[in-house]
Amino acid sequence: MTATPARILALALVLAPGPALAAEIIGTVSATLAGEARDWVSVDDADAPDGSYHAYGEAFTMVSLFGRNGPDGSPFANVLVIEFALEGTGEALTADVSYGVVSYFPDGFFPHYTDDAPTVTVAAVARDGEVLILRGTFAATLSRLDTLGEAADDSDQKTIEGSFEARLRPTPTE
Repeated sequence: MTATPARILALALVLAPGPALAAEIIGTVSATLAGEARDWVSVDDADAPDGSYHAYGEAFTMVSLFGRNGPDGSPFANVLVIEFALEGTGEALTADVSYGVVSYFPDGFFPHYTDDAPTVTVAAVARDGEVLILRGTFAATLSRLDTLGEAADDSDQKTIEGSFEARLRPTPTE
């Protein structure tokens, strides 16, 4: 096959990346962190969404919500993670929270601030097919954690209180 200008142009058009699609926002978090009003969003990515849920047998459903500064915000700085377990699964899923963790990552993985006993309240839980729709509030006293395996530093704390809304798909599995 001869490389004509038309064939070269056609190949270039096929191989050229298309315009970037806007990320779909699947969740929002509004909170006051250490006295400052902040907002985060969770975006959908088919390979690694910023939020998902996973049902464990019939006992509980684990929910993870990862918030960043806007759809194009860094996944490594100013990140808020809210995780909690709802009692039940499927049609028996309830709004009762049995476990929770709230963590804030100001600039990378360490140091970060965490609370493994926050108050998480789910005000509404519904389904739209496999999508889990949630609305709720949370409050935590976040303690600084410098490395894994060490106790959090309770002398360096940040308070956070806020609300969230999310439309989550099941955790992707291979």
